Amino acid sequence: AIPAADDDAPKPPKGFTALFNGKDLTGWKGHVDMGERKKLSPEARAALQAEGIDLTELRTLPGEATGVALILVDGRGENSISVASGANAAVTPAQVEAAFAAIGPGPGDVVLVGHEVPTASAQAALTLGRAAGATTILNPAPATGLKTATLAGADIVTPNDGELAVLAGVLDGRVGSGEVAAGTDTEAVLRAAGIPLAPSAVFTATAVDAS
Repeated sequence: AIPAADDDAPKPPKGFTALFNGKDLTGWKGHVDMGERKKLSPEARAALQAEGIDLTELRTLPGEATGVALILVDGRGENSISVASGANAAVTPAQVEAAFAAIGPGPGDVVLVGHEVPTASAQAALTLGRAAGATTILNPAPATGLKTATLAGADIVTPNDGELAVLAGVLDGRVGSGEVAAGTDTEAVLRAAGIPLAPSAVFTATAVDAS
């Protein structure tokens, strides 16, 4: 094989920085010792605290790495996210219950739940939040594996177009390639799919013109 000239070597688009040199992975973060990568660095903790985030219930799980995500964006601005869940995938309903007992949310508070934890743990958070009188919000990402009982615990559900298609199974003439047509009534779509959502549930979604 003839080595590519420097001018022909892959280069990142303007404004982006290459993860490695494109030749031998020099500079790739994967070369960092995995034992070190499992730890949430002091700098990361400090950054969270600087934003006023209470870290009292931030857990370190023995033997589990900190979750990471790689976000790829195409030329149309659409993104694809590759996730290594790490400790997030090991969160249990019992740990959620313990956190709620310590934090004690109530009326006027908001419980925001993402689905990057096991479904049972997400459902536990929504159920406990609802019981405490807090407003419960579910970000159904990823949407795969969600159950109707989990969705029913949310006052507000925020699917994007792809997640909406997964949740509702809507693949009719207005929808293609997992995209929801502009103007779609997301609440009507999910209710028509037989998902028993709370009467007060509010929906938002990214509208994509599939024409």
